[in-house]
Amino acid sequence: LSDFESHVNPDTDQQAQYGRTLAQAKDLNKKLTDLKGSVYNPDRQHLVMEDDIHWLSRLNGQLQSLGYVSYLVGQAPTEPMLTTADEIRSKLDKVLTDFNSILATDVPAYNKTAYAAGAPTLLVGQPISIKPVKM
Repeated sequence: LSDFESHVNPDTDQQAQYGRTLAQAKDLNKKLTDLKGSVYNPDRQHLVMEDDIHWLSRLNGQLQSLGYVSYLVGQAPTEPMLTTADEIRSKLDKVLTDFNSILATDVPAYNKTAYAAGAPTLLVGQPISIKPVKM
């Protein structure tokens, strides 16, 4: 979306042609950026180990930590581990619900406006879901 925005010249009739589409693109970009910020800390450099000290972990870090602990322990999960896993799963479910809502409503609305204006549209796939592991 930002590439499209950068190619529209505000001093020409393109602004009139794409104005509504640009507004929707900015709104959609903000929603996606905010959602991404709830999963990944944008200030943290993920390949710099010291940043773990300076920046709090968000959902991505919590999921990674849970995976590491599950792998390293080598035993059946304890009650606190299961409780933590349930808490993280509920956070993940909320993020997926929010993302799928954007896919189902905001992206099609943007695509309709963009198509009518002759602007680029976005590809949309199926909603994202997590399938339980069969034991």
